[in-house]
Amino acid sequence: MRPCVGPSAAVRALQAALFLLTRRDGRLRVRLEAVAILASFVVAGAAMSWLYEQVGHLRLLGLPHLLFWLPVYAWLVATFRRDAFAPPFRHCLLG
Repeated sequence: MRPCVGPSAAVRALQAALFLLTRRDGRLRVRLEAVAILASFVVAGAAMSWLYEQVGHLRLLGLPHLLFWLPVYAWLVATFRRDAFAPPFRHCLLG
C-alpha cells in the first residue's frame, strides 16, 4: 500500500501544527492561519479519498487541491503582503 501523503505535504502539515499556538500580550493564542492550513489539508485529503472511492484513479484527484487550497493560499498571500506575520511563521511560509 502506498502512503497517501507525500513527504512535502506531511512536512507542511507538521509545520502548521507546530505554529498553531503563538504568544501575544503574554497569553497563548491560536493562529488562525495555521488552523486554515491544517483544515484545508484535512478536508482536501478527505475529498481526494472520497473521490478516489467514487471514480478510481483519475487525473481529477487534483481537483480537491484546487478547491480547498487556492482560497487559503490567496488569503495567506494577502495577509503576508500586509506584513502581518511574525518572523518564525513568516520564514516557515517562505520555505
